[in-house]
Order: sequence, then structure tokens, then C-alpha cells
Amino acid sequence: MADENGEELPTIIEAQLNYSMTDERGEPLAGGEASGMVNAESLSVFPKLGETLLLSLREITGLNAADYRLEIVLSSGEKLAFFNLGRRFDDFVRELVKARNEVLLKDMLMQEKVLKQNVKATYSFFEGEQASRSGPCEVRVYETGLLVLPETSDPFRLPFSYVSGVQDQDYRLTLATEQGRKLVLSMMGREFDPLKKALGDAMNALSLKAQATFKELVPLADPAMVRKASRYVRDGRAAMKKDLDAVSPKIWPDMEKKLQAAGVFDEYSHLKTVGQADRMCIGVKKGLPADPTVEYVWYLTPVYGEGGKPGNALIMEAVSVTPGETPEGEEEPEAAETEAPAEPVPEVEDADAQKSIGKATYVFRIVSRKDYPGMSKADLDRAAEEAVRTLNDCMIAINFRREPIFLSDEKLREPANLQYLYSVQRLPELRYLRERFVGRVAHAGKEKWKKDLSALLAFNVGTADDSVRWTKA
Repeated sequence: MADENGEELPTIIEAQLNYSMTDERGEPLAGGEASGMVNAESLSVFPKLGETLLLSLREITGLNAADYRLEIVLSSGEKLAFFNLGRRFDDFVRELVKARNEVLLKDMLMQEKVLKQNVKATYSFFEGEQASRSGPCEVRVYETGLLVLPETSDPFRLPFSYVSGVQDQDYRLTLATEQGRKLVLSMMGREFDPLKKALGDAMNALSLKAQATFKELVPLADPAMVRKASRYVRDGRAAMKKDLDAVSPKIWPDMEKKLQAAGVFDEYSHLKTVGQADRMCIGVKKGLPADPTVEYVWYLTPVYGEGGKPGNALIMEAVSVTPGETPEGEEEPEAAETEAPAEPVPEVEDADAQKSIGKATYVFRIVSRKDYPGMSKADLDRAAEEAVRTLNDCMIAINFRREPIFLSDEKLREPANLQYLYSVQRLPELRYLRERFVGRVAHAGKEKWKKDLSALLAFNVGTADDSVRWTKA
């Protein structure tokens, strides 16, 4: 298989083996003696007699290696088994798993700096009392999260902003999260202390960065206020007004000044009049993986009311700002080369519209459209706060990319966007955002923006079908 430039990829490992292949019902399709080859994108099988198999590593949904037999499950439901590899078995399995994991990391939008890697360990991940998954793995420490690469299943990332506590006992590291989950790492041997240090250093650096960011946002805050409030803005999280007001009512006005400097204050002022003002959120993310110099400023506005009032919406406004430059608005740092315009550029009639071209307002559904009309204010308040927390977590998980949220299913299948199609398949957070996405409103002058936003909010309560998206047409 060739890379994106059409050049043949070098072979990572090749081995003589026997193979068998069955369909989704377990019926045999092929088998016999063959040569197996792995490169950075694919697994190939060259039978001595029979048709060559070329499989993308993305097609592999499961791996199981035991008793010198490797069983591979494909996305089609077909199964492939390798055996009789002799001494090459362990090396072949290791290199195949490693190559597949690297491909999956691209799909998970992982582009951060690695601080510590190649730590062999055993992991157990708990979502309740019982471990939901466990086994041998590799552990990596990134700047903003811990990555676990299991030997036989997909990698998963634990952002440090989710971590509520870390325990070190009997050469085991236990990380607890705000969502009630738990990751236990053990059997690290001599790498235990180096991993613990790298983990502590990364979490401390993220905490200091959050405090520094908050101090910049609220220059007159005292040290105690900084420590209490900074946890709400860790890793770019959008902090809710009522949470910050509980720390000090002096904080929010300074947060609003950041929106003014970023060039999105006019939109914020309007949304403040139509939304739930005490549940509005503001966040600042310093340094996106694609461009560490970029500052990402964003805010969320819940809009809802009893009796099916136009809304049922969580409105997201965002702008990417490079220090010393005018806010760029809609485009992500990496989107300039990859993102085609989602709609024609509007004709401009005034200077304000000219400044705002390129920005867009994103709208997400809070609850099911069928349930919304009958919900009480108290129920809507709870649902909105849960939606805010979830959207915060999802935006962190996808490193604040917006393009894969709004691209249609048809657009995702175009060659230029296949990277995002695989990301949707791998990331439940991205699937959540796409499922809740209602539409986006381009900035083409204040009055037109208000008119289109009002039309979108009315549309969102005018149908019971959760799958329908709003378009200007």
C-alpha cells in the first residue's frame, strides 16, 4: 500500500505462516501457506496458491494472540487466523499491534508532544465495581493526558483535566476521574518511578498552566481565588458563570473582557439576552496541537424554556487567535488546507459584515426534540448543565477541532476527509457531537446573523425528528 504521496511504504515485518479466513457466519473462505507482511498502513497476505489479501490496518477491529495463534477480527465481520509462525510469532504480533495503534492514534486526533513512552504495564479500567477491560499494554504520557495502548484492543486516552486524584500504593498507580471511573496501572518494573515522575510533572505543568491562564484572565485575583477557580478552566474547559460566581463575583466581568479582546463580544451580548445567563460558560485554550501559538477562545450559551420555547439549544461561539493578530474566527489552525467552504461566502454590505466573514456559531441540541416541550424548568436546568459538561469533555477529547463536527456523512466519505471518517468511527465523543449538532450560522453582519440564529432555534423545536439538521436553504 502506498502513502498519501503515492510512494510505496517500507515493510516493517514479514513472516512465513499458515492462515485461514472465514466469513461472518464462520464459513471458510480461504487458507493455506502464505507470507504475511505489515507496513505502516496495511496488512498483506500473499498465499502460495490463491488471491492476495490487502487489508487496511483500520479494518482490524479486534486482535487476540494466544497459544502461538493470532486471530484477527475485521470490520466486515470476517475473521483471519495466523499460525505456524515459529519464532517470528511474538515479533510479528508486536509489530502488527504497534503499527495498528499508530494508525488509530491519528484517527483519535492525537497530535500532542509525547513526554514518556514505551512503558510496558498491565492495566485495569473500571466504570463501576468491576473492571470493564484489562490486560497488558503500553503507557504513554502526553502533555495533557495519559494514553493506554492495549495489546489486543483500541487505545484510549485519559485527559488529565478529568483526573480527580492519583494514588501510589504497592507499585500500582490508580487514577480516579470526575466521572467515577478508575484506571489502575501495575507490573511496570523499573519503569514505575520514571512513569510516576513523568505523570506528576505533566499534571503539575497542566495545573500551573491553568493557574497562569486564569491569572491572565483575572489579573487582580488573589492566590486563593486563582487556585479555586483555575480547576474550572483546566485544559481549555469553558467555566460556568454560576460556578465562578461561587468563588467570587469579580471573576466573570474579567472573563467577559477576554471575549471583547477576541472579537466575539457582540454575539455574546446578544446571546446573553436570549439564553440562561447564569449558565453561560467561557473558556480559553492556550496552544492547540496543530499550532502551539494559537489561543482558542470560546463560550457556551444554553437557550431553553418551558412549553417548547424556541431553543433546546447549546450555542457555541469560538475564535482562534494568534498573538498579535486579528482574530481569525471560524477556521481551525489546520483547516486552511483541508476545509472547503460549507456554504457560499455571502455578499457584504457593511464593514461589520466584512470583519465577521469566516466565523460561525455552532448549535447543539440539549435533549430529544420529542421530550423538550413537556420538560419542566428544573429538568431543563439539569439537562443543560449535563450537556455543558459533556460538550466540554467532548471538545477536549477532539482537541477542539470543529470541521469533523459539521461535515455531512457524504462529505466524510470524500478522499480529502477520510481521516475524519475514521475519527468518527473511533471517537464516541465525536459521534456525540455530530449526533447533537443542529447547524451553524455564518457571520454575515449582525442583523443577518441574529435572523438566521432565530430561524435555527425555531426550527429546532418545530420538528420531532432528532436526525434533521438546519440549513439556510
